[in-house]
Amino acid sequence: MAEILVFKTDSFDTDALVEDVLAYSADSIVLVLGFDGRIKVVHMPGGEGKQVVGLFRFKGERLNNLFSPLIFLFDLAVYARLFTAICIRHRPRLCWIENTFAAAIAGALRKFGLCGSIVYLPGDWLMPEKRGAGIKKSLWGMLFIAADYAACRSASLVLNSTHRITEARLRFWGRAIARKEELYHFNMKVKALEVKKGARRKICFLGNVREDSGLEIIMGALKKIREKQDVALKFIGPSGGYERIRRMAGDFRIEEHVELLGFVERDRLPQAVSDCFCGVNLLTSPDSYSSYTIPGKLVHYLQFLLPVITTPGAGVMAGVISDNRLGLVIEPRGEEFVGAALKLHLMQDEFRENISGYIAGLPRVEFQELIEA
Repeated sequence: MAEILVFKTDSFDTDALVEDVLAYSADSIVLVLGFDGRIKVVHMPGGEGKQVVGLFRFKGERLNNLFSPLIFLFDLAVYARLFTAICIRHRPRLCWIENTFAAAIAGALRKFGLCGSIVYLPGDWLMPEKRGAGIKKSLWGMLFIAADYAACRSASLVLNSTHRITEARLRFWGRAIARKEELYHFNMKVKALEVKKGARRKICFLGNVREDSGLEIIMGALKKIREKQDVALKFIGPSGGYERIRRMAGDFRIEEHVELLGFVERDRLPQAVSDCFCGVNLLTSPDSYSSYTIPGKLVHYLQFLLPVITTPGAGVMAGVISDNRLGLVIEPRGEEFVGAALKLHLMQDEFRENISGYIAGLPRVEFQELIEA
């Protein structure tokens, strides 16, 4: 029997959580769902060989978007098959699940006695709370709500990343549906490489390019920024949206100052961002789903000592960044972005020191305390 089954969505706290879980019990199974569409078996009891479970994806992003409902069903089938096989063989005493649909599947397995208690971390709140969200988003939201309900009802503990998720769930149902809900606290650590200030001249955009990512603002502002400083843009993450970036770079005549690095493995990220002086996440919608949670890219930036340029749409993190001088919170407008980028380029060392001090001053969260909350 395994002590713990962890299904972790790859994020800023992956390394810290894996270390804590294995320190708590080496008799644990750790799976990490990556943005490259693969589930990596990071650890198995008894030193069993590592492996990778692939999720079906087309090479082209357009086909992935077109057939997203079918791909979603394939993903569920992979989750169900993988979890069932693991639970039948290892019967984990505790399941730590960071995916809503995977947590619902684990809940079903628990009813059959194939696993023990479940700790569920939803991460996001994907149900639109305002009218006019569109049919696709509304249908996806209803699927999420159904899975979230099943996961909450079967979990012994639900750890929400912010109070906004707790409040949104309560508003939707009109009552508490989880047995126990707590706020998730995570550990941060500095992962930045030591690089001279003169070598840091790029603005980093990490992660997926979404509708509300402020891409037009960022691309449109670069030319004005370059009138004052020799600054470039670096995009790191899945290639979806890269065609749009190339087209916009051509329209603004900034092609030679835009670098598209593509997906980068987590252990290579410190080197990949070492020539950047700040990270950007210009959420243009104040009601973005990111406003309910902790945008992972923001914490990534901070751990790499990259001061952040973001907007009030970052939710609780906007206040943390502003109050602790970890970056600048602006309105999503071109002229404000130009001013913010120039200020951080000039004062990058001061902001890096602020970030380093902030992380050093955070209390350490013990894994045992989390699962026994």
